Amino acid sequence: MASIQITLPDELKEFVDSEAAACGYEGPGQYVQELLRAAWKQKSKSELEAKLVEATESGPTVEATPEFWTELRTRIRRRVENPQS
Repeated sequence: MASIQITLPDELKEFVDSEAAACGYEGPGQYVQELLRAAWKQKSKSELEAKLVEATESGPTVEATPEFWTELRTRIRRRVENPQS
């Protein structure tokens, strides 16, 4: 695991220490890790949503009937079984 060192103004350091203790973290480092994980997760979610919007606007829509899902599964299985095709 890598580490970084950051410098915070006193009032921000006090806030981080206080929040870490209030939320039950072992220390401020663990608290900051969780904040960063949450930011990373949110960014990933936003990127996925943008890709989904882009995909829905990229062409005609298809009704997702049971037959559609059956055919999609069949095509995926064929690709997995014969990746060269």
